[in-house]
Amino acid sequence: LSIINSPRHGVRIESANNTLSGIFASNNLGSGFAILGGRTNTLDGIVSGISSAISTTCAGNGASGVLMGLDASQNVIRNSTLVCNSIAGVTLSTATTVSNTIGPDNYIGVNAGGTALANVDGVVIEDFASGNSVNSNTIRSNSATGVKLWTDARNNAVTANVIQGNGAFGVALESGSFNNAIESNTIAENASYGIRIDGGTTHSNSISGNLIGIVAAPGFTLAGNGLSGIFMTGRTHHNAFSNNTIAANNGHGIVVSDSYTNTF
Repeated sequence: LSIINSPRHGVRIESANNTLSGIFASNNLGSGFAILGGRTNTLDGIVSGISSAISTTCAGNGASGVLMGLDASQNVIRNSTLVCNSIAGVTLSTATTVSNTIGPDNYIGVNAGGTALANVDGVVIEDFASGNSVNSNTIRSNSATGVKLWTDARNNAVTANVIQGNGAFGVALESGSFNNAIESNTIAENASYGIRIDGGTTHSNSISGNLIGIVAAPGFTLAGNGLSGIFMTGRTHHNAFSNNTIAANNGHGIVVSDSYTNTF
């Protein structure tokens, strides 16, 4: 099933307990797939932004590959390819967007064969969205940031992803994001900072067990980010860092600028 050239979203889900698989959504004016108010839905093996999982020709949607908002909860996206979209591969937005799972095994910014087909951002969590998980995905080659948590995103977990080769930051925490966990990720070869934490209302995030500037398999290969491994600014505070390995970045390992009460 292919859904193309819709003047709104390709697929909009407002109900519960649906499973979508093998659906292709491209060239829609809105998002490829939008879960707005729906819960306990599963997107398994969908493709958003190209016409097949191995296509190398962009046919991106006008917003995100997948958008979740307005009471979307307990939904799952797995085994899917999300590329070429004008906002992000996945956007989770609004305070009632909770307990959704992105992963495992999504390709966000590359197709299943590894060809770069950039979204603008890879994953965006925003506007008070909370309790969501981004786990075990490949988030590569997006034009801007790999994973962006901002505008009061809280209590979300970004774990065990490969976040590599994005055009700005690997991970950005800013604009009031707090109590988020960034754990056990590979964050390498991003054009700017591996992790950027910014803002006086951005606080109490946990950064642990990440490889920053290193790719673990096969073996350990140095793969530095374009600037420093971790950069903190704008009076961010009370963030905790533990058990990270930071190497080969093309700036400093860690920069703490105008930030306070953080622990390393």
